[in-house]
Amino acid sequence: MKKIFLSMLALSLFASTAVAQIANPDALLPNDPSVRSGKLDNGMTYYIQHNDKPAQRADFYLATKVGAIQESPAQDGLAHFLEHMALNGTKNLPGKMMLEYFQSVGVEFGYNINASTGVEQTMYLLEKIPMTRKGILDTALLIMHDYAAFVTNDPKEVENERGVIVEEWRTRRVAAWRMHEKELPYLYKGSKYAGCTLIGDKHNLETFDPQEIVKFYTTWYRPDLQGLVIVGDIDVDAVEAQIKELFADIPAKVNPEPKVMHQIPDNEEPIIGIITDPEATNTSVALYLKRDPIPMEFRGYGKVYLNDMVYELINDMMGERLNDIASQGNPPFIFAGTMYGSFCQTKDAAILQLASKDDQGLNAFKAALTEIEKARRYGFTEAEFDRAVTNMLRGLEESKDNAESRHNNALVRPLLNNFFFGNPYMTPASEYEVAKGYSSLINVDVINQILPQFFDYSKNAVVIYKSVEKEGLVHPTEAQFAEVLSTMGDAQIEAPAAEEAMEPLVDEAALKGSKVKKVENGQFGSTVWTLSNGIKVVVKPTDFKKNQVVFYMSNQGGESLVSNEDLYSLEGNVMYLYSGNAGISKFPQTKLNKMLTGKVVSVSPYIGQFEQGVEGSASTADFETMLQMAYLYYTAPRFNADEFQPGMDQLKAVVPNIIKQPNFVFQSEYTKILYGNNPRMFSITPEMLDKVSITTIERVYKKLFANAAGSTVIIVGDINIDTIKPLVEKYIGSIPTAKKAPKWVDPKTDIVKGNVKNTFEVEMATPKTTVGIVVSGKTAFNLENTVYNSAINYILDLIYTKTIREEEGGTYGVQSWGSIKREPKASYVLNIRFDTDPQKAEKLIQLAYDGLKSLAEEGPSDDYTAKAKENLLKNVPENRINNGYWENCLNTFYKYHVDLDTDYQTVVNGITKEKLQAFAKSIISQGNNVEIVMVPKK
Repeated sequence: MKKIFLSMLALSLFASTAVAQIANPDALLPNDPSVRSGKLDNGMTYYIQHNDKPAQRADFYLATKVGAIQESPAQDGLAHFLEHMALNGTKNLPGKMMLEYFQSVGVEFGYNINASTGVEQTMYLLEKIPMTRKGILDTALLIMHDYAAFVTNDPKEVENERGVIVEEWRTRRVAAWRMHEKELPYLYKGSKYAGCTLIGDKHNLETFDPQEIVKFYTTWYRPDLQGLVIVGDIDVDAVEAQIKELFADIPAKVNPEPKVMHQIPDNEEPIIGIITDPEATNTSVALYLKRDPIPMEFRGYGKVYLNDMVYELINDMMGERLNDIASQGNPPFIFAGTMYGSFCQTKDAAILQLASKDDQGLNAFKAALTEIEKARRYGFTEAEFDRAVTNMLRGLEESKDNAESRHNNALVRPLLNNFFFGNPYMTPASEYEVAKGYSSLINVDVINQILPQFFDYSKNAVVIYKSVEKEGLVHPTEAQFAEVLSTMGDAQIEAPAAEEAMEPLVDEAALKGSKVKKVENGQFGSTVWTLSNGIKVVVKPTDFKKNQVVFYMSNQGGESLVSNEDLYSLEGNVMYLYSGNAGISKFPQTKLNKMLTGKVVSVSPYIGQFEQGVEGSASTADFETMLQMAYLYYTAPRFNADEFQPGMDQLKAVVPNIIKQPNFVFQSEYTKILYGNNPRMFSITPEMLDKVSITTIERVYKKLFANAAGSTVIIVGDINIDTIKPLVEKYIGSIPTAKKAPKWVDPKTDIVKGNVKNTFEVEMATPKTTVGIVVSGKTAFNLENTVYNSAINYILDLIYTKTIREEEGGTYGVQSWGSIKREPKASYVLNIRFDTDPQKAEKLIQLAYDGLKSLAEEGPSDDYTAKAKENLLKNVPENRINNGYWENCLNTFYKYHVDLDTDYQTVVNGITKEKLQAFAKSIISQGNNVEIVMVPKK
């Protein structure tokens, strides 16, 4: 038999006595017994599982082992096209009947109703479907049944959908997509995969014979290639019986077309692709080391899980080393990491991925490969191995502790992986025990024996270099990359240096603390503590998600207190990289990461337009660590120029390329026009980055965080109030406050008034017109308007889907979103945006305005009003079982004294078309319209 497991040679060195005490690697792993699975007589696989998180909701998936790789040349792009046709009519639910029905019960197209097509798989999904009456369950099962074998593929609907598909092609065809298509002949050289572009050729999409899509459907959509997954608040026995009866009329295929498993040829010499695009954003290099995959029939065995554990540990340790290098001053690469995964159905691959400065791709590749070679020669250390194992087991323990809080989508994914790949679907408790047992079989010596095989770049290597086309940039050659690979084994490489010792995160002696001086009953069942340092702490224990706590601390001020010139150093991308790389106190980020081994905690500072603070989340066990980090971000932030510079190098490497991308150009012009060239509202540019300074960040940060007086802390999650109280007093109570709380000031960043139009030309590789329309005005910030805004958002989506997408075939989709803000003054902003064919833009812009006009002058139809109400009501119980929802409600209440929850359903039930019309008219009648149109340069 062909050798299957790379690591089994090393693992076989272990004594069998250790194996006998844990799960046997030679045995099949135990699947979750709560899952009902089986095969129908026609060969269709099914999985059914009860889950009441959320209550009265269920998810339905039809998984099909069919994708673009099954297409004939005449069917190029039709696997994806067929996904659209399934939403445009089936035998029992013709035309838009399915969408109309589900929308009537609050289900949303694109969010709850969707599908996805891949090269090898296609999935149709109905998510968070109300199980409030049996008729909805019956209809959900019926549409899964029809998707499987009874999509009508009406030629008229095919013609109607061509425009939508072509506009999706246009929208998706950015630099990354074009470069992906160019890399396929290198990645999959000598196989059908090399020409499989997924979305297809534009000409074929416009001209194919509708019978080709029928032929594809009837050939490949058949029970032996299909799996049905249903998870939710349902009766498993009843659903199984219903499936057996309903799907019985789908016969097994007689003499089915053989499904070819397309092989990727091996290659002795490396295959190297040099790919460029004028709109590329950065330079990247990827190394793929191809190898035969473990056959699907073996994936359920313990040996394979053990094998996967070894690979995960290797990549975790390798990633830590590469990240340490990327975090140092003047690093050879911006980012680098390794992974192991499926290359396609017939090949797996160990993968190295990296990004670099535009003129450093080859050097970056050499540096990353040198680090891999160092690991091959000298191995990993005991400390590195212990951290990797600890983090792996801690993550699995977290899943085990949270098992009873899982929502349907978390249960669906393992079942799909079993259907497509043969992976087991263990309970989190079983998986934790299996992994904990198997971890005793692995040590660093075993890992180090496997490394030379895992990173074997002597054969089956593919290197893909991607970069930007621009004047003066010289790209490396295939021969240069080949030389790096061929000479690496002879390179002089030193062994890694010893690690520094770990130490405590916080100096306990420095903590002064503040006792709770006042206790009140708070909103939404919360408890409010006022500490003696003046900070208000709002605590709401929940059981929605076991072992999760969310944290949000805020205070007034933010960017509004910062000068125009200093704002450049607080630009969003700059601050994101600063907070991600800065570390804390005396600990660099690389050391902090090691200190947090085995902890589930994430904390970061933020500076918003009108406030600053710290936000985070943690497991219940790591709650104290979260508070320690919050305390340190106020009292001991870290500002190190050498540690800050790598992040700036990342930005300076990509920004000159990003600013040439059409989408970025549009957003930049959008910001400039919308805010009337206000110097405080700017887009990132190379010139702006030249004004960024770590000393400015330090000065502004310390000014904003020096005084936490007036701060409010929101804590929501799986906590015990009595347990956390002394910890809150200890850490939050030690954050310094002054007598006077800071206040934000009006930064004068209002949207321009009146009617403003701007059309501009941009060079672009794929011609398209991008349209942005902004309607703004004054409005009150209250519960009623918040509800009406949500309803208008939903209704506009219905209107534009029907008119601009479906009837005109003019765009893949219209994005429309409205928002109400309180600061600096209560106001409303409605954004409408879409891409389209330049020839259709004028008509579609008028349709967008027509939709707004109809809302203001006539109000929404009774049908759309009812659908909006049902959607909002459907979302209520789903939102209320999320900690983040309550964090937002509490934050809004204690910041603005607005209750977004208590009367929400009452307000929704009171919605009428007249109220929505009045709300829409109140904004639109103010006459503030900004229209921004980007067209291709002639």
